[in-house]
Amino acid sequence: DDNGRLHIKYYHQSSHGCSSPCPKNLCKGVVLDEILNREGMRRRSGAKRQESDGEERKVVYVGDGGNDVCPAMKLDSTDYVFA
Repeated sequence: DDNGRLHIKYYHQSSHGCSSPCPKNLCKGVVLDEILNREGMRRRSGAKRQESDGEERKVVYVGDGGNDVCPAMKLDSTDYVFA
């Protein structure tokens, strides 16, 4: 701000509706969904994620603990999780 202070706010401004043990201010699963949607990587009806040249796209997720269960559950069997 104008006084040189850093203000940290919740990532989610309202309930994110997650039943996993996520903290109320941040659900990494919701963030992962946002990234996959933005990058066009959300699978549709069992189809593989593919680039325009036909190459299959995979996700490599690196986490640091218990609140990484939620995003890990959103990945496909061909993706990778390190947590």
